[in-house]
Amino acid sequence: MDEKRILLLLEPGLFKERLANLLAELDGGCRVLETHDASLIALREKDLHGVSLIVVDVDRIGAETAVQLKAHAVRAPAVPVAGFGASENREDIDRSMAAGLVGYVPKRFGSSDTLLAFALILSGEIYRPDASFASSPREAHAPRRSGTGARAEFGLTDAEAEVLALLARGKTNREIAHARGTQPSTVRIQLTPIFRKLGVQSRAQAIVVALRHGLLHGPPATQQVHHPLDLAWLLPHMKHRRHRCGHVVFRRGDVGKELFLIQRGRVAISDIDVELKEHDVFGEIGVFTPDHRRTNSATCTTDVDLWALPEDKARHLCITDPTFALRMLDLVASRLSADRMRAA
Repeated sequence: MDEKRILLLLEPGLFKERLANLLAELDGGCRVLETHDASLIALREKDLHGVSLIVVDVDRIGAETAVQLKAHAVRAPAVPVAGFGASENREDIDRSMAAGLVGYVPKRFGSSDTLLAFALILSGEIYRPDASFASSPREAHAPRRSGTGARAEFGLTDAEAEVLALLARGKTNREIAHARGTQPSTVRIQLTPIFRKLGVQSRAQAIVVALRHGLLHGPPATQQVHHPLDLAWLLPHMKHRRHRCGHVVFRRGDVGKELFLIQRGRVAISDIDVELKEHDVFGEIGVFTPDHRRTNSATCTTDVDLWALPEDKARHLCITDPTFALRMLDLVASRLSADRMRAA
């Protein structure tokens, strides 16, 4: 990975020294550069050679922020500028961002939040502090709402909401990074403020809070229960089985150690007179009930291709993917109800 070169346009002092030391800790390597003149306009072409990011003191340039940023954008549009500022008022921050900054970092941020902010900025994200640090007086005690409003009130950025949605699908840090075009280290850094904003300490707790408050992208999980269940991303963890017509997949009373997804063909649940087809799931009762016993028999009525998901992976998936958990709950309830009706 190429070394990042960050040019600090800050007055000499303890703050500048502390920031330089922090930036040196960023993943992938970071070299902090300085100039004698801490002015954006005074920068020369040789000062900008190889620079990945410029950091300016928004308080020092004050009302000239917009003028200097516009002049810089004309001269060196490929070199982004981030700012430090003492204000934590949302209107002030929005004004600074509108002037052309790619990020605004409050000066009272702690070390971890400062590192997070710059890691995201260097990865190409537009960074502004969340509502817990940047708010106007009338917004400070606003009630939380569901949906997009809830994400705003929790202080989740669009990038964090996307990470949370992928997290809820059971994706690993590496898979989330691949989906978003970033690095696993960036995902690890992003999880820290997500957990802090949600008031949780683990991935599972984050998913529960996100589901409860409607923070996930897309339709709520309760609306997805009746939609086709997408297990394509799980296929590398499933075992393929091919059976001839008439094969008994399991019998009533057997111990259930797997649930199944039909890829091709038909399977009859003979005890309740139900025939399942492509993309249907079965075998969930033996996996999720306490005694792990099959309550019905399953027989192939055609040649069948199946995908089998082991019990441990199915249970883990219920923890990490609320939509999957609700679908399993719906299936177990409906099939146990069918059993009761048959026995009546």
